[in-house]
Amino acid sequence: MWNTLVWFAQYEKTMIFKRTYSGRRKKSQEGKWTTQIPYEYIKNKEWYLELYEPEVKIIKLIVNLYLKENFSIWKIADYLNENNIKTPTMSEKETSNQKSIAERRKNASWFWIFSTVIRILQNVEKYYNGKYRAFTTQYKKVWDKNIIVWQRDESEVINISIPRIFWDSIWEQIKERRVRN
Repeated sequence: MWNTLVWFAQYEKTMIFKRTYSGRRKKSQEGKWTTQIPYEYIKNKEWYLELYEPEVKIIKLIVNLYLKENFSIWKIADYLNENNIKTPTMSEKETSNQKSIAERRKNASWFWIFSTVIRILQNVEKYYNGKYRAFTTQYKKVWDKNIIVWQRDESEVINISIPRIFWDSIWEQIKERRVRN
């Protein structure tokens, strides 16, 4: 009897995953956002992303310091800390689908660090150019951790249009500078 109960529990867990996955795919095909919201965006009631202007200014400042002022990643983090600019985890935006500000601040980073600036610069290609590619990789659970197993076929990838912050030429400049460094 115990084996039967365990089997049904595993079966139900698999079915919940499949239903959730198919629901997320369907919403994504409609152009709606179903994953974690990027730093400078906010999700409206219809599940579409909109720009959140206070954070867009910070993103543009970081890219400007990196490309035009020729700041290093460490110098950008120091500059943001000296000017008391809030980190992504200290963001003031809140929607009904997001955790409350107090909950997010339990594990918040109160100051800018090297890796946060790098992640934002890397996200220029992924989010800020107006095109997001959803469902690009297949994950498998191994020892309670999600591991990327393979890249999905191009026919399975879903392209979602989101508000543009930068043009593709900015990403090319960032890539070129990173290769040079």
